[in-house]
Amino acid sequence: MTPEEREAYIRSLVDSAPLPPPEDVDRLRALLRLWERPLAERTAQAQVTASDVDDGRSTSTDGPTLDQVRSWPATVSVPKAATALGVSRSYLHELIRRGEAPVELVPFGGRRRVITASLVRLLEGD
Repeated sequence: MTPEEREAYIRSLVDSAPLPPPEDVDRLRALLRLWERPLAERTAQAQVTASDVDDGRSTSTDGPTLDQVRSWPATVSVPKAATALGVSRSYLHELIRRGEAPVELVPFGGRRRVITASLVRLLEGD
């Protein structure tokens, strides 16, 4: 299959894909509105999940509050910091690998630890 044929095939799949039901579209729009808020505002309370969007019916708290992060030890693991930031641990690891981590790190053995104070500063928006 040539690249042009592959592109035409993919376009035909996209064009023929059914539209999602209206309730899913509304949920996606609500999630996008939440994502547009500043990071500090999104993480200061609890992490927002898809079930939280349904008119506040669910009170799911997947991530820690800012006060909980403040009570953490001086350093935390990358996965734990990722939960506070509301990103996946693989994404935070990728940022670290590229040297674009939004938090300060300290090497510890063969691993890296996130300095909690830098995490708190980021979440506070400083």
